[in-house]
Amino acid sequence: MRERLLSIDQSLTHTACVVWDDGKPVHKIVLRTQSSSAKEKKPGTVSFATAAERIDWICKQVRYYIHTHGIDTVVMEGLSFGSRGDATRELAGLFYGLEVMLWDALADCENDGLFKVHTVTPTTAKKFARSHLPEELAFEEKKKLDKRTGKEHTVKKPVTMDKKLMVKACEVSEPGFLDGINLVQGKADLADAYWIGRAHLEGLSQSVK
Repeated sequence: MRERLLSIDQSLTHTACVVWDDGKPVHKIVLRTQSSSAKEKKPGTVSFATAAERIDWICKQVRYYIHTHGIDTVVMEGLSFGSRGDATRELAGLFYGLEVMLWDALADCENDGLFKVHTVTPTTAKKFARSHLPEELAFEEKKKLDKRTGKEHTVKKPVTMDKKLMVKACEVSEPGFLDGINLVQGKADLADAYWIGRAHLEGLSQSVK
């Protein structure tokens, strides 16, 4: 049976969603919000007074997306438990808001109980994306001192997957998928959502049900 998957890279500013049909990305969207107290109104964003209102709007949009695209499986970015600060608390609020919404959406879906919810950790998504980069981009050479001999030798270390490299890996793996979208519009977020979906399809996600 063909799976209709929705992969999500969620945040209050850019929630990127990618629809997959039979293992291929077929649709994408970025939900963009900002605080109404922001000094500059960014084109293409929706403004709200509180974080709770932004979370509520994002959850409603994702739910609409689920029903209009006939989604039966959802995978989203898992929480990064080592992070701290206000943004981390807001991300946790969005994560659990989406999770509660998804359980409710499950009751509305006419798919014989096939609806499932999964997560992929940020570390897993980045490691998987790195494996699709050319070797010269995926690794960097560093000098290391051998304490026993006192001599230096060169070792290859995996690169840190920043936004630029996540985008590059996506462009290598799925040419044209990010065409026409810039970083302000959510290009890096769509790349992350893409790798979250790909990781799930490779069996690297965890079920939250």
